Amino acid sequence: MTHFFNYLSDLFNNKTITVWIRPFRIAASFFLFSNILFQSCHVFKIIGYKSEVLSHHDMSQLLDILKPTIGVTLMCRVEEGFGPRSILNLTRISVANAKWVTFNDLLNMNCETAFFKDHVFTEEDIKQFIYHWMSGSNSKLMHLRLEGFELEPNWEHILEGIEYGVWDKQENKKRPRNFKDHYIYDIEEIDCKNGLDFERKSDGMIGTVMHQSDQIDFFVWHDIQF
Repeated sequence: MTHFFNYLSDLFNNKTITVWIRPFRIAASFFLFSNILFQSCHVFKIIGYKSEVLSHHDMSQLLDILKPTIGVTLMCRVEEGFGPRSILNLTRISVANAKWVTFNDLLNMNCETAFFKDHVFTEEDIKQFIYHWMSGSNSKLMHLRLEGFELEPNWEHILEGIEYGVWDKQENKKRPRNFKDHYIYDIEEIDCKNGLDFERKSDGMIGTVMHQSDQIDFFVWHDIQF
């Protein structure tokens, strides 16, 4: 099997890989991954059914072998004590079971894009995170998404002490209407007409918060958006 993968890699002159794998297959795949001749792994995605649980050990070994350069997606249950915090320094992460991610992790992460579902964060945490960003932190952040907020947040409380306003096409030229999420092979445009905007005084960066469906999105408008 290893020779076959290396043959295909040479045939198509492709030394960059993207990996999708189920949790129960990880342990049996270490030998394969250790012997495939690739230069880099952009992303890997772990997808599991409800009965499948990802261990901290398997995750740590997979990170050590594949060394993803862009991102990780975890769409599976994780064991108690799970916490490979090195992924919080990757460009893009998406975690479906994120109870292990702490508020300090949120404050100190170095991601551009981070999606968290089934987490422990509250509206108060979002308020403190925005204050943290306003002070100049999380400089790389472009898009934070926190799912699990069914009701419209109390924006007046969350943005207390921050000057904010709604987007207006005629009057507000500081950002476009749509936010562009850049993936490896695609670009997703998100309508932010109903977002609330505020400016970070230290560098003029515009932040936007918005509630849609059951999620809160926090967007940061870097130059790439214009």
